[in-house]
Amino acid sequence: MKSYTVLVGIFCVIAMLMAGCGGSGGGGGGGGGGGGTPPPSPPAKQYAVSYSIAPDGWLPELRVTVKGPSKNLNIILSDPDKNTIGTAFITEDDLLDGTESVNVDMAGDEETPKAGIYTLIVKDSWSDEIYYQDTITFSGAEIYITNVYIESEYYELFNEYHITENISVTNGGDLPAYLVHVVTYLDGEEIPAYIFGSGRVDPGESKTIGAESYTAEVSSGTHTLRIEFPQDEAGEPASYTAQITL
Repeated sequence: MKSYTVLVGIFCVIAMLMAGCGGSGGGGGGGGGGGGTPPPSPPAKQYAVSYSIAPDGWLPELRVTVKGPSKNLNIILSDPDKNTIGTAFITEDDLLDGTESVNVDMAGDEETPKAGIYTLIVKDSWSDEIYYQDTITFSGAEIYITNVYIESEYYELFNEYHITENISVTNGGDLPAYLVHVVTYLDGEEIPAYIFGSGRVDPGESKTIGAESYTAEVSSGTHTLRIEFPQDEAGEPASYTAQITL
């Protein structure tokens, strides 16, 4: 009888131990299901970037200011045709104070930049990791001719008239215009003409552009003079018509 009692006791202890392990395992499984690893948060932006049209100059440029930690960076600007039009380099030393500004080209020398969507990228010079990327939309230059002051003089030696045109223009667009060519018609016939002085007109700027035309074998009297700037320079066809007396 004693043996039987001992055996029953042993079986009870084993059963209790097994039940305890199972309950513990179940609890662990429940804990695992309720916990879980949260997804990683997106990395914080390391650089703040701002930009504006760089003033003056024979080359249209975008002024880019970068604020952030000291690293070697490449600045890349693509034009509306997806071509890389301008690049700049910022060194670690440039960013020791946390900020640096550089200019990147927007078009060629004395070219009016294209209207459309540009892409600006800031990336690590060594790893090519992109820290910043944004698109910038420009509606383009928009030149208006508001007035033309005209003077003419006859040169007997050359038997021709020289016509000086002081052309008042305004740029109502958001990109600089480079007015380096002018087309002049006298009574519907094109005559030679050229611009002298600075032909850059910044967004919102009004200025006077100097031009000169000359013509021979024309009779004295009243004539119709028409002045035009090409669309690729003015952003849209810009023209002015006036009556002049030679």
